[in-house]
Amino acid sequence: PPYRPTAHHSWPPPIAHRPSIRSTALSPHHFATSLSKEAKRLGMIGAHWLARNRTDRAKPVWRRMEEQGMVLSVDQRPRYGIPHLKSRPFWEVDQLSEGQQNSVKILEKNWKAIWAEAKPVLSKGLNSNAGILERNDNHEGLVAAGEWSILRLYLRGQRNGTVCKQVPKLCAVMDEVVKETPLCRLGQVKFSMLPPGTKVLPHCGPSNMRLRLHLGLKVPNKQFRIRAGNETRTWKQGKVLLIEDSFEHEVLTPAAPAKATKLTIDDVRTVLIVDVWHKDVTHLEMAVQYTQEPIRWK
Repeated sequence: PPYRPTAHHSWPPPIAHRPSIRSTALSPHHFATSLSKEAKRLGMIGAHWLARNRTDRAKPVWRRMEEQGMVLSVDQRPRYGIPHLKSRPFWEVDQLSEGQQNSVKILEKNWKAIWAEAKPVLSKGLNSNAGILERNDNHEGLVAAGEWSILRLYLRGQRNGTVCKQVPKLCAVMDEVVKETPLCRLGQVKFSMLPPGTKVLPHCGPSNMRLRLHLGLKVPNKQFRIRAGNETRTWKQGKVLLIEDSFEHEVLTPAAPAKATKLTIDDVRTVLIVDVWHKDVTHLEMAVQYTQEPIRWK
């Protein structure tokens, strides 16, 4: 039967009560109860104010939701996942599992080859309407100004063969990565491109069950930064930045040039994003088919 924590039990549950690897239709109800309509209503109100940069109005809403167990915290608001996983906005490499640390080493070792192969493909997509890149309309209204473009290699654990033919060296590198640590089925592997002047609204990822590896490929200057929670960092070319995107985060970019000029790929912050499972998620929990319905965390 599903594990239901009581006053005498704590999380994580004994392995006998965790979902079987054969389970294919389980939902987060095995980990927490469903959120009420009131929680969904409050979430929409908070998001409304956050999109208008009114954190003074949004935070009281998040605080009320935290007190009622509707979100993990004011700054960490995923819809679903596993309660009591270790959480921090940014992770260090030595805080990962051994396999994940090896994956970071593989990505950093091959970053120049990845960039050399991807640069002409991304440059062509940036300067044409050939449909190579996915643009703002796939980002759920998060782009307030400028343009956010991606080229997706994996989605929910499935490889895009068409894209792979354009970047075969990267696909070979990803084969090495997968031998060390499984990719998160709740995430993606993609190139993410942001030119100067782009504003991406603060938002939270959907689940606390994944970690995002950002491999810096082109970082024009230190004005390209990312805030997660209350901490702000920048990318470095050839280095992996580890982000837990269930925390509220946003990307900060320098202002666009005063005169309209044609951007080149060297003007655009480009990273390779690789989603892996949170280090404390078990293989049994990885096998569960999760719905994306909001859950109650406490």
